[in-house]
Amino acid sequence: MFSVGALYDVLWFYVIPNFRTVSLIFFGIPVIILTALFIIFFKDTPISLITKNPPEKAHKNLLYIANFNGIANPNLTLEDIR
Repeated sequence: MFSVGALYDVLWFYVIPNFRTVSLIFFGIPVIILTALFIIFFKDTPISLITKNPPEKAHKNLLYIANFNGIANPNLTLEDIR
């Protein structure tokens, strides 16, 4: 990702003389987009969910992970986590 931005970086320096604008466009914006995608789509590991979160939140996130993996009806109850 960064190598492609570096290649286009040189070309855009001729069009836009301000190096801060060019650097922000080709390095800052992709980092912001990827960070947002990681925050939205990726959950913590199951063992970390169980040990560091309240059981209700862990149960909700584990059901989300099961649904995302294609398991329609996981047999996981809140009592199993407690």
